[in-house]
Amino acid sequence: MVNQHYFPVPSFEETDFKSFISYWRTYYNYSRNKEDEYYNVPIGKEELTSDDLLKLFEWKNGTILSGPKRKSFNAKVGDLVSEINLLKTNGITSVDDVKSITPNLTTAIWLIFLTHIVDKENFPIYDMHVFRAHNFLVNKTIKEIPLSEKKKLIHYEEYLSYFNSLKPQIENYKHWDDAMWGFGKYLSRFKIAQNEEIRKL
Repeated sequence: MVNQHYFPVPSFEETDFKSFISYWRTYYNYSRNKEDEYYNVPIGKEELTSDDLLKLFEWKNGTILSGPKRKSFNAKVGDLVSEINLLKTNGITSVDDVKSITPNLTTAIWLIFLTHIVDKENFPIYDMHVFRAHNFLVNKTIKEIPLSEKKKLIHYEEYLSYFNSLKPQIENYKHWDDAMWGFGKYLSRFKIAQNEEIRKL
């Protein structure tokens, strides 16, 4: 029977690791100038300023922080720049090391991002898109990030294990972060197919 309508399904062709990164990072889009000013330049500094931290969090947020958000940022992150720089100097081994100096930073994604700021090479960026990408690569299912902050942190530990298993092959950590974001963002269009197996055609 010939279909009367168009009912598309995603079809993925397996490729090698480097090709995966080079392909999916093209789906990441952000203004080059803003990317340099708000992310590449500040995160590359050995010692951060409060303004650097603000720019990084505004980059992650996608917009400037104003009003209550700016006040909350200052209290939970911005005012702790000395403590954060000390962690950068001494090194960290887990998210808990960062959590110990920011007890009021209860949002898992922001806590993980601050951990990334402290050590970008060992703690990759994590958000709903990265969760979606990681879950698909491991389980071949479409699944959304849990609402629970505790569960987000648990899943991040699982993602860290996955990341560390691939780390010897990663030549550029930013390209890896961009590829995972791009792939996960692409998968978001199939959110209605949550927990359903996506067959390779």
